[in-house]
Amino acid sequence: MVAVELVDAPDAVGRVGLRLARFAEGRAEANARLLTPLTEAAEAHGATPGQVALAWVRQRADVWGLPVVPIPGTKKVHRLEENAASVDVCPTGPELDALDAIAAAVEGDRYPDMTLTSAGPRAQALM
Repeated sequence: MVAVELVDAPDAVGRVGLRLARFAEGRAEANARLLTPLTEAAEAHGATPGQVALAWVRQRADVWGLPVVPIPGTKKVHRLEENAASVDVCPTGPELDALDAIAAAVEGDRYPDMTLTSAGPRAQALM
């Protein structure tokens, strides 16, 4: 879990990560506190937090009525196997509700606002 590691070792983010809104101004710590329901669900299912997160993403198909296929990236075979094993993880209704609440409570945007990036220096003067 990245956020948990960030709280324990802030240098793990590096300079680039600190510019991301989710990791700036104490947000990493606030977001890490949201992970309790995720880690509890993982323990209850004998799974990793990542497997529970992937199971939650797959469950979104039922919520949205659309096919949803999570595509996690990895460079390690053991992570690929771990991700594939997430199909056997079935969070309960209350666990899914708790995970939904986490998604709604995350502080900071995932990516910086790039609205005026391609507009050039003239756009910066308007800001």
